[in-house]
Amino acid sequence: MIRDMDLIRSILLDLESQNADLSDGNFGFDYETTAARIGTSHESLTHHLNLLYEAGFVEGWVKRGKRGAFVETRTQLDHDYIVLVMPRGLTWSGHEYLETIRDPEIWRKTKAGATKIGSFGADVIKELALGLIKQQIKRYTGVDVEV
Repeated sequence: MIRDMDLIRSILLDLESQNADLSDGNFGFDYETTAARIGTSHESLTHHLNLLYEAGFVEGWVKRGKRGAFVETRTQLDHDYIVLVMPRGLTWSGHEYLETIRDPEIWRKTKAGATKIGSFGADVIKELALGLIKQQIKRYTGVDVEV
C-alpha cells in the first residue's frame, strides 16, 4: 500500500480533535467510524496508523504478531510486526509535525513543492512547510526566525 500524505494529515487532525476515553481499553477509538469520518477504508486507516505509530507520531497500545503466523509461504518470516494500533492521541512529535502542516494553504503549497521534487518523506514535507511558515512570519512581522 502506498503511503498517502493527505491521509496522514487527515488522521493526525482527526486524532487531535478526539478526546481519548482512558477508561476504555480502546481509548474510545473505533476504526469503522473513524475511517468513514475521514473518507478512507479500514485497511488504509490501519496501515497509516501503523506508519504513524512507527514514526513516533501517535501513542496508544499495539497488537503485535509474527509474520509466519499470517503469511503462508515457503519462507516464513518470524520477526514481530505491528498488526493493529489503538491510538490514544498524538505524541509531542506528532503535534509538532501537525503544526507545520495544519494550515490548508501551507499544506497546499507544501504538497505542490514536494510534488515538483518528485520524491519526499515526512522530514522533507516538514522542512518545506517550515520554510513557508518562516516566509509568512517574515512577511507579517518583518522578523527573520530560525524555526
